[in-house]
Amino acid sequence: MLSFLSGDLWTFEFRKRELNLKEERAIKGINRKKKKHQPKAICMLSGGLDSFIGAIDILSKEKDIWFVGHYGGGKGVIQYQKNVIEKLISQYKLSSEQFYNFYASPVKPNKSVQMEDTTRTRSFMFFAHAIILGSAVNEDITLYIPENGLISLNIPLTNTRLGSSSTRTTHPYYMDLLQQLILNIGLKIKLYNPFQFKTKGEMIVDCNDPGFLKANISQTMSCSHPDLGRYEGDARPSHGGNCLPCIIRRAAIEFAYETDNSNYRDKNFQKKGASDNLRSFKLGINDYTNNKIDSALSIQISGPIVDNIDNYCGVYKRGMNEMKSLLDKYNG
Repeated sequence: MLSFLSGDLWTFEFRKRELNLKEERAIKGINRKKKKHQPKAICMLSGGLDSFIGAIDILSKEKDIWFVGHYGGGKGVIQYQKNVIEKLISQYKLSSEQFYNFYASPVKPNKSVQMEDTTRTRSFMFFAHAIILGSAVNEDITLYIPENGLISLNIPLTNTRLGSSSTRTTHPYYMDLLQQLILNIGLKIKLYNPFQFKTKGEMIVDCNDPGFLKANISQTMSCSHPDLGRYEGDARPSHGGNCLPCIIRRAAIEFAYETDNSNYRDKNFQKKGASDNLRSFKLGINDYTNNKIDSALSIQISGPIVDNIDNYCGVYKRGMNEMKSLLDKYNG
């Protein structure tokens, strides 16, 4: 599973040990929590647009939900996560105790060892936080992992994005392997992506609380490098505007609303490296448009797809067309 996720080779060694004092206190806290509250479901909450829509949709039907997020050493994500949490608490009359946010950042073991700072397996860590919480519930529980179907399939636009240069954080094959692992160790947790067959634009259009979403959509963070603006003197983190997550976000918002009022540092691909990104995206869209390979084969590039082929093909084509509508406005 992890080799597929990261492109690395993995081995594991397991050892038995006793709980330390901190862990024993944590066990007591978990037992108290069990008696006090049993959620109906758990939902990932990253501060991004997809998870915000996922939270809105589930809260429109059920308020008894735990939300799980994580943040690292950068300052670009945590501010948006806190803002999203505050908005959800206010809108749906929730308790702050329903939200769990974990800090995780690479650590250098010592001066002689190189720090492992790649993040290709971050989704395994992210999901593990939620799985641990789910294991404290004494009954079957669903773990919602909201992500649009196009980015979930993770089909590379160009050959430079093949292999470990691309992320497979919610690819259906990876999710199936993770689900099997969860079952093998006896946990009663079901993974579920409610947007597996929706594009990001369709998620916005079909949201259960469209007014609340539209009023707050610009306060979500989709960019892969939101804090890079500090090198340009920006005091607050913001969307760069030209990384792939930003492009998919921009295309989706314009698909749904025609205009996008989110703040982007470089919406028109003017800054260093942005023109290269644009040419790469345009090349990928051109290959998609002129590709004579059947989409049923194209969706297999990042990993095996064996079921629901028509549905996966459909979301792939609709998602690519959303991106094409945006990128056709720019010359590159």
